[in-house]
Amino acid sequence: MKIKALILGACFAVAALPAMADGYNRVTVSYENESYSPKHGDGFSANGFGVEYTRGFGLASFPLYLEAGVKATFGFHSDSEKEGGLKLEEKFSAISLNIPVNVAYRIDLGANNMSVTPYTGLNFRVRCTAQDKITASYNGESESETYSFFSKDDMEDMTGDDKTANRFQMGWNIGARFNYGAFGIGLGYTLDFMKFYSNGEAKTSTGTFNVGLSYTF
Repeated sequence: MKIKALILGACFAVAALPAMADGYNRVTVSYENESYSPKHGDGFSANGFGVEYTRGFGLASFPLYLEAGVKATFGFHSDSEKEGGLKLEEKFSAISLNIPVNVAYRIDLGANNMSVTPYTGLNFRVRCTAQDKITASYNGESESETYSFFSKDDMEDMTGDDKTANRFQMGWNIGARFNYGAFGIGLGYTLDFMKFYSNGEAKTSTGTFNVGLSYTF
C-alpha cells in the first residue's frame, strides 16, 4: 500500500505541474544501457531505448527549474553457450515505467542560443516486465521456456526459492544536456537505491546510463 500511495502521489504531482507555473515541455528519445550487478556472480548489461515526456517550470527569477515527467524504457540482453551438440541461448528483456523528478540549472553560453543544463534528482521506477527466455537446442531440435522474475513459480524453478524481484525501485539521477535552440543532446546516469532483487546474501543492484536527443517546446 505504501508503494502504491507513493506512485500515485508522484503521478498527481506531475499532473499538477502545469497549473503551478508557466514552463516548457520536452520530448526525448534515448539509448539506454542498464547494468545488472549481482553481489555474487557475473553481471550483464541490457541495451535498449527510452521515450520520455518532461514538463519543466521555473522556480525563481534566475534559470533554476523543476522538471518532472514520464519515461518508458525497454532493455534487451542475449547470451549463448555451446557444449558438444547442446546449445543454450538466453534472452533477457525488461520494460519499465519511470517518473523522474529533477532540479535543473541552465547555464547560457552567450552565443548562438546555446546553453548547458546540469540536473540532479530522483527517479521512481515501476517494472512492468522482466523475463528470461531460455532455449535449448540439440541435434536440430529445440525447446524454449520463458521465466518471469515476478512469478514465484518461475523464480523457484530458476533459483530454488520463490522470492521474486522488486517491481518498484527508487534511484538518484544525475546528468547534463547541451542545448542549441530547441534541440538538445544529453548524458545521464541513474543509480537505483532499491535493489532489483534482494534475498538474504543474494542481491542484484541496477544502474542505467543513457544518451538522449530532445526537443523542447
